[in-house]
Amino acid sequence: MIDKEQKSAEIAQNSGTVKQKSTEVLAAASAQEPFGWVKSSEIKPASAFGGSVNLWLEQYDCDTPLYTAPQPAAPQAAPAVDDDLWYLQDTRCYVGNDVLWWAKDGKGYTTDVSKAHAYNRAEAFRQAAMRGTDRAWPKRYIDSKTRPVVDMQYINHDAALAAQGGA
Repeated sequence: MIDKEQKSAEIAQNSGTVKQKSTEVLAAASAQEPFGWVKSSEIKPASAFGGSVNLWLEQYDCDTPLYTAPQPAAPQAAPAVDDDLWYLQDTRCYVGNDVLWWAKDGKGYTTDVSKAHAYNRAEAFRQAAMRGTDRAWPKRYIDSKTRPVVDMQYINHDAALAAQGGA
């Protein structure tokens, strides 16, 4: 029969080993790899009884990974560089001498390039192939051809003079 002192010493030694192992596992774990696993079926009942669950270092039949940091988000597609961006022109008409572009987010058409939607190559050419009146233009090329203009619809000579004190 094992006496209480011997059993206490054994438990303390095992506890120290578990704590040391846990510390080693956490230190070696990266934020992208789980450091342990739990069964999701144990989580809810455990919260009713003090919040303890069995932590497994291997997956076995567990279904919920644990991470040292929040699980990283899925990688995002790299943003397209200007060489990969395209504007779509509606060639059916012009406004004065201005080209009509597809507006951002499918909100109609615009002559203001800063309000035009920039498509990736695949999107632009897919749309241009669907409707023969649409033409894809490289964004970099069109941006190099823009110039500031004043739309006569938005100016009022009398209002401008009044704002300057009636020049």
